[in-house]
Amino acid sequence: MNDTSASLQLRDLERAMAKLEIEVREIILLVALEGMSYAEIAEVVGTPIGTVRSRLSRGRTALRQLMNTGEKTTLASSTRRGPGKPYRCLTQPGGSPPHHP
Repeated sequence: MNDTSASLQLRDLERAMAKLEIEVREIILLVALEGMSYAEIAEVVGTPIGTVRSRLSRGRTALRQLMNTGEKTTLASSTRRGPGKPYRCLTQPGGSPPHHP
């Protein structure tokens, strides 16, 4: 891979990350850049570990789609997860996240 190709891939990754919801982007960055465990992230973000796993799975699925096809990922906001807390999910099914102790 040459410098131009690497620069283009980095640009595409930055653009794809910018399209993710902030809550999803935050989880991806904490795992990928900070190397934090799911439990550590759950504590820092103040959400259950299952929510961390779900957001990471949805984010990875969205990034794969955006990076591989360049297409936009459709998000739905009709589901609610408690009083006044919107929950957004991909309309396309995602895979299970890897296990992190």
